[in-house]
Amino acid sequence: MIDCNPTLFSTLKYQNKHILALDEHIKKLQLDYLSLFNKKWIFEKNDLFEYLLYQNLSSETHRLNIFATIPPSFKICPYDSYSEIDTKLKLFPKPFLEKLAHLKKSDFSKRHLMLKIANDEGYNDYIFTDSRGFILETTLSNIFWIKENTLLTPHRNLPLYFGVTLQNVIFAAKKLGYQVAEVEENNLDRLIDSNVFICNSLKEICPVRTINGRVCSYNAGLINSITQAYEKERQSSPLPSLLNSLKRY
Repeated sequence: MIDCNPTLFSTLKYQNKHILALDEHIKKLQLDYLSLFNKKWIFEKNDLFEYLLYQNLSSETHRLNIFATIPPSFKICPYDSYSEIDTKLKLFPKPFLEKLAHLKKSDFSKRHLMLKIANDEGYNDYIFTDSRGFILETTLSNIFWIKENTLLTPHRNLPLYFGVTLQNVIFAAKKLGYQVAEVEENNLDRLIDSNVFICNSLKEICPVRTINGRVCSYNAGLINSITQAYEKERQSSPLPSLLNSLKRY
């Protein structure tokens, strides 16, 4: 039997009284919960909307965590929105091994510790690899890179969390005419010779400038086009207005 701790959760951006990609995050949480516990996790939007109403939030950006507990539970806190225009990554010196890495779990203390160490060393984040040297993700973000007309990302069957933001990036890239390939990549030179990005629900898309101190390719036009296409894809997702939604109840 699988221990229910740590709890599955999802992190979303709450901005200007909108929850970005709420339906997509809930769907992924429900699928992950079903795969882990072999039973359904029930979620009612009204519970979340009522929680947010009583927080008396400003229009600033907030980090919203939804936990797959019974009943569902929530936590919201301010988030300083910013764009990392000079993102510096470093390859973590040894394989990063984690049980159930394909699931987002509340026990993220080890990852947060690794992020702090990277920051103390002057980097924005670490890139994790598995025991075979295949590139996986960063501490809290997915990674992808674009070479010519192909968007590449670590294969979802590797021990990593294949996040909602990355899926939206892939949808957007396909609409722009890019080929998409999920790969097992252990050659860092191929990344550095490409336009590299990290993404998650809060930072959304951040271009990477250096890896291990080496400068990556940087095409401003490509970066703008993929970012704008992603934002269009993201905006087409359900973004329920809190106050308008509450009027229905």
